[in-house]
Amino acid sequence: MKDRTKTQAKKKTTVAPTEEVSPPKLDAKTQEFLAEYRERLLKMRAEDEKETVNLGQQEGSVRISDYDGVELFQQEKSRIRGLLNSKFAHLKQVNIRIEEIKRGTFTGRCRRCGGQIEKEVLSDPSRTLCIKCQLEENGKRK
Repeated sequence: MKDRTKTQAKKKTTVAPTEEVSPPKLDAKTQEFLAEYRERLLKMRAEDEKETVNLGQQEGSVRISDYDGVELFQQEKSRIRGLLNSKFAHLKQVNIRIEEIKRGTFTGRCRRCGGQIEKEVLSDPSRTLCIKCQLEENGKRK
């Protein structure tokens, strides 16, 4: 048997207080772009919320008696549920992007090359790559 009389010195670990990371300093053009983009996102969110309510009402009003058979009824319910799920996912991405702009963690720059992401690409708030980098990324997947 080994001698277990040796004791190990206990190390004290201290945790540094968390500091808020300040957002990067942005030039006036980028600030203006982000303000406009945030406004577009807020409009998207309002539209998504309205469409979600409408789809929910549609789903609730679908009656089996309105369809020729259970299969068509189920197809319509599934179609509406799919649209709802898509709206919820889009709404989640919009809210994430709004919060990132608020915190200063999104600057409208491509996460790969650092170039400005094209405005038409940003109509999809989940996109984080410019067109060129996205095409390269898609080419790698094939």
